[in-house]
Amino acid sequence: MNINVDTESYEEMCQNPEVVAMILEHLEGDAKKGKLFGFEKIKGLYISPISFGDNDLLTTTFKLKRNKAKLFYKEILDNLYSKD
Repeated sequence: MNINVDTESYEEMCQNPEVVAMILEHLEGDAKKGKLFGFEKIKGLYISPISFGDNDLLTTTFKLKRNKAKLFYKEILDNLYSKD
């Protein structure tokens, strides 16, 4: 894969299908090494260019506000689960 990190911004890299495919490929290899079952493997991936702290999804003790995060990423999660 030809990914030029010098010309792409972080946001562009997060949305680059080649970057996502490369990470999924790496995770698939780790899943095989760990002998994971099919339901334990990652099948879809979204890389957010925005950190949880920047969109008020963390508590003061840096724990994820799960309900707020679920609402914030609802459309993205729905798209990932519909690809199965």
